[in-house]
Amino acid sequence: MTHAYTPALQEAARRSAAELGLTLLRRRLHVLPGPQYETPAEIRAARILGADAVGMSTVPEVIAASHCGLPVLGFTLITNMAAGILDRPLTEQEVLMPPRPPRNPSPT
Repeated sequence: MTHAYTPALQEAARRSAAELGLTLLRRRLHVLPGPQYETPAEIRAARILGADAVGMSTVPEVIAASHCGLPVLGFTLITNMAAGILDRPLTEQEVLMPPRPPRNPSPT
């Protein structure tokens, strides 16, 4: 799975984003099984493994598409903080809320 995402599609996305004045961030997404939310302990473990975010569906979908020989490009929209990051429980409303405009992300 070292090249699950198609390099040519990644480059096309970077070019298109630059033309639009957008910054695309390249991050590591860790998969956790759903449909339940992650636990604070799972988030701590994901951080130790180098993850920047967690999700339930993107990674398995990319693996399946790559296995089928399909070209793959992925974008992840993060709508909520993970369990244990804030001092309150996760709610479904938070996950389903429309996204807010992005803050100034670090360009790494």
